[in-house]
Amino acid sequence: MTKPVGRNTIAAAIVVGAAVLATAGPAMAHPVLSAPTDQAPAVETDIRPIVNDHERYAGERFRVHGLVYSNAAVWTLAFVTGGPTEYYTLDGARVELTGDGSRSVSQGDIFTGVMTITGAQGVSDPEVTLDEVTVIGRGSS
Repeated sequence: MTKPVGRNTIAAAIVVGAAVLATAGPAMAHPVLSAPTDQAPAVETDIRPIVNDHERYAGERFRVHGLVYSNAAVWTLAFVTGGPTEYYTLDGARVELTGDGSRSVSQGDIFTGVMTITGAQGVSDPEVTLDEVTVIGRGSS
């Protein structure tokens, strides 16, 4: 005949179980790691100080998001940021786009690309060349 389990036995089991769980530490979520790629992870950069001191950063390249707000025969002007934003005109820095990439965007386009600081001053904004351009949407301009 088996001996019935009493309240003291159950209480002792609960205390031991709680002690084991307490020493194990809280359950922690582990990050999901993806396979390594050839590209460095995206880092959002505050573009405004760089554009404001464009002569110092001449030749440097930055991945940007932007909104073209003026597209004329002689210039393409945009607000650019270091990452996507809902308010390019408030969060972005004004630049004059030059180079082949500037011909693939038009007024109202939201884009991503690689911006190279030229160090030159355009008509009213610093000039940058735009490469690796992808139009990702349309905004109101």
